[in-house]
Amino acid sequence: MLLKDRFPAYITWEQYEQNLAQLKANQARADTRGAIRPGAALLAGLVVCGKCQVRMLVSYGGSTNQPLYCCTQRLANYGATSCQRLAGSALDQWVSQQVLAALAPAALDLSLEAAQRVELGRTELTRVWQQRLERAA
Repeated sequence: MLLKDRFPAYITWEQYEQNLAQLKANQARADTRGAIRPGAALLAGLVVCGKCQVRMLVSYGGSTNQPLYCCTQRLANYGATSCQRLAGSALDQWVSQQVLAALAPAALDLSLEAAQRVELGRTELTRVWQQRLERAA
């Protein structure tokens, strides 16, 4: 029988439940994103197979150690051939370009706002120096 909040605890019940949820999310299973693994793949744990709708795994190989996104669900469960494989470097490069293209207008707006603030600062500084010169005269 569970008696919540019966004795003082190291963490709250809410923190305990958050910890359990995080542990579940970090499991390396086909139906969850899992924890971040070492490697250069940008989309590890995020790419889903278009044929069987299962998360694709990342493998590294060859002389350049480039990532390769692989759907191994049918291979692991049924001994059949894998659904598909995607060259990781090409996919990562395309996604990076799309993200940067989406962020470009925001970066431009920030740059223009920063330039306007600098110009306002210069105008204010010029005004202050003009006042000092007038007082000195």
